[in-house]
Amino acid sequence: MKLPLVLFFAAPTLLYADGLSDVRATLQKLQSDQLLRARVEIKSRHSGGESGKQKQSESVSTVIVENGPEGFKLSWSP
Repeated sequence: MKLPLVLFFAAPTLLYADGLSDVRATLQKLQSDQLLRARVEIKSRHSGGESGKQKQSESVSTVIVENGPEGFKLSWSP
């Protein structure tokens, strides 16, 4: 009976994970001196305006994540 109550109160703290810390922890587990590089592309679409004058726009952003002997790096383009 106590376990569900503990899980109920602990659940909100588990929902607020720090993404950057998670990535770093995973990369440290790899323990490699080789450069690891990932490219993430983010596409977003926006629409809005008055009913007769709907406007739509698209944007694309890229994030490069690198981890190697020089450390952890993030670079992005808008």
